[in-house]
Amino acid sequence: RGHLAEALEALNAGLTVVSEPHSPVHEGMLRSRAADVYRLQGELGAALESDLRAIELADYIGALNVQITRRVHHAHFRVALGDLGAALRCLTEARELGRAGELQVRLEVEWAELELAQGQAKAALERLDKLQELLESQGAEPGEAFAFLQLVRAAALLALNPLSDARALVPLLPQRPALRAFALRIRLGNFGLDPDDEAEVRLLLASGRMSPLEELQLKLTLALSTLGTLPASEVGTLWAEARALHLRLERGLSAEQGALFRVQLEVWMNPRALFVNPHG
Repeated sequence: RGHLAEALEALNAGLTVVSEPHSPVHEGMLRSRAADVYRLQGELGAALESDLRAIELADYIGALNVQITRRVHHAHFRVALGDLGAALRCLTEARELGRAGELQVRLEVEWAELELAQGQAKAALERLDKLQELLESQGAEPGEAFAFLQLVRAAALLALNPLSDARALVPLLPQRPALRAFALRIRLGNFGLDPDDEAEVRLLLASGRMSPLEELQLKLTLALSTLGTLPASEVGTLWAEARALHLRLERGLSAEQGALFRVQLEVWMNPRALFVNPHG
């Protein structure tokens, strides 16, 4: 994350250039990238604004794949912020736009992630099992979308049977930092701390390769999983760091979004945060 300020400066310079004459295609690309940079900086409100503008521009252009991709991406962000209503609207719009083609996998997995957050683990699992069966019958090559499917499916299985062996459900850790963090949260959130997993978490937290939002989730999971195993002072430090990070992230949100995000923090502080209905 060391060059984010320079990247944002370059993106803003590009936005100034494309505004006259107006180029909605290029502005949309720049807005989408700016949203990613804002997320990596922890400026969540600015990320939301850039995302929404990028979606507006995709609609103006009428590029179907871009319209769907940006909505699915934004829905994932909204789920992380605890704004399940906005996530539902994004996914509904994406589905109503038409056939998603190769984007259908990510759209369906995002629906399942939302269902899991709504406490509908059985519906999420049924959706993912059908999707996995379809992909296997087509001989689809496993990629990041399939890895995400497997992780959401593992979380759904643990929601339905909390005594399942999380390490058996998530035997391998993906390379991509965001997916790796999700996999580790599933493993650590299953009422047990494995020393190898703890070491992986600490390496990932020290790497600077995650967004602050992902870092917050992982720190809270680590703090919960080490209760009773680490000295109280060390656990207290983890809690304090997580709280400070949460307050920093919330400052960039509106009052309404901040309230939802505070509820989300309470969800993540539940030892079974991945596997329960957080908002119902």
